[in-house]
Amino acid sequence: MLIGGWLRSMERVDQTSQEVATANARNERLARELASTQADYHAVTERLRRQVDELQEAKWALSDANTALESRVARRTAALALANKSLSEAVQELQQAQDELVRKEKLAGLGSLVAGVAHELNTPIGTALTVSTSLCHEARQIKRHVEEGVLTRSALMHYVSDSEEMGDMVERNLRMAAEIIGHFKQMAVDQTSENRRQFVLSDVVSDTLFALSPRLRRSGHLVELALDNGICLDSYPGAISQVLSNLIINALIHAFDTRAQGHMQLHSHLTDDGQGVEIVFRDDGVGISPANQKRVFDPFFTTRLGQGGTGLGMHLVYNLVTSVLGGKIRLHSTPGMGTEICLSLPLVAPHPA
Repeated sequence: MLIGGWLRSMERVDQTSQEVATANARNERLARELASTQADYHAVTERLRRQVDELQEAKWALSDANTALESRVARRTAALALANKSLSEAVQELQQAQDELVRKEKLAGLGSLVAGVAHELNTPIGTALTVSTSLCHEARQIKRHVEEGVLTRSALMHYVSDSEEMGDMVERNLRMAAEIIGHFKQMAVDQTSENRRQFVLSDVVSDTLFALSPRLRRSGHLVELALDNGICLDSYPGAISQVLSNLIINALIHAFDTRAQGHMQLHSHLTDDGQGVEIVFRDDGVGISPANQKRVFDPFFTTRLGQGGTGLGMHLVYNLVTSVLGGKIRLHSTPGMGTEICLSLPLVAPHPA
């Protein structure tokens, strides 16, 4: 029994020793794993610390860059605002200069009409002056004959007959001068005052052509009219007269080159809806090249600079038609076959804003 107990005790000791060895081996393994985990932890911690430092440096660098960028943007914004202000002032000055040139172009056109009217007045006023001078001379002769007592019946009848004839001649010529002045006066008032009123289109066309008649006669070119009668507008007759004058003068300067006799046509008719009028101006001149057609209405564009062209006539036409009269303008031209310009205008012009 003692041996059996001892053997069992030895077995338990061996078993315990094995368990201790197993535990020690497990502890060593856990220690190694713990050491490895600690090393990994320290490595990760070091990497995170470096990354945090790098992020902090990047943040500081980004903050510095943002500050620098904001400063640069502020400087450029200020510079841009100054440039915009300067540009705005330059555009305003340019617009004022252009408006002044357009105004001078209007006055130049009116001055040309004044010269033409003055030329037209020379004949009737000169004739009336000559006749009235002769009549005064005969009156003085009759007075002297009466004072001398030598006045005869035949001389008196001759004086009465001459006086009646001369009086009629003076009246006709002065009436003609008054008619010329009346035409010009209404057109001049319309063009300079820009008054809005109701009028008959054919009357404005007639007044315009009457004012241009001296220049047309000197040029040898003809204007053919085909106007619908009775077309009434509530609009700006001065603007319409200015447009028609510029179209005709532009054709006289550019369309016919060296031709002795060119033809122009001016037609008008109501639109299909009865709310507007179309005015079509045509000439059988040299036409306009496709490249120049795109620039016809641009300010200061002319192919005859220094030869009677200012480059503002057709620009003024475009502005008057589209802005003042509230209409549209179309141009069609074939080189060598003439030009057609169509104005589409409302019967009642828009009121200014």
